[in-house]
Amino acid sequence: MQPKGRLLRWIIFWVLVAAGFFGGKWFMRFLYPLHYADTIKIEADRNGLDPMLVQAVVRVESRFNPSAKSSKGAIGLMQLMPETADWIAEKKGE
Repeated sequence: MQPKGRLLRWIIFWVLVAAGFFGGKWFMRFLYPLHYADTIKIEADRNGLDPMLVQAVVRVESRFNPSAKSSKGAIGLMQLMPETADWIAEKKGE
């Protein structure tokens, strides 16, 4: 690797470290944006779930894409199978 490329990588690395250390909440929101935060908070509270856990599941399962569909047929933000979603809705009386 050329010296300029190595230097650039080190500069970028230290800028990110400094942003994480000094930027705190702003930096974390940049890395992990909280899409649908209000809706997730309301529904998580209503169902006795930790909103941050729900947010994490949504991020991992669909990357906040409400139209996401897996190769196995799971759909939506949390990637539920349609039968499972129907069962949950029926059990909750919705």
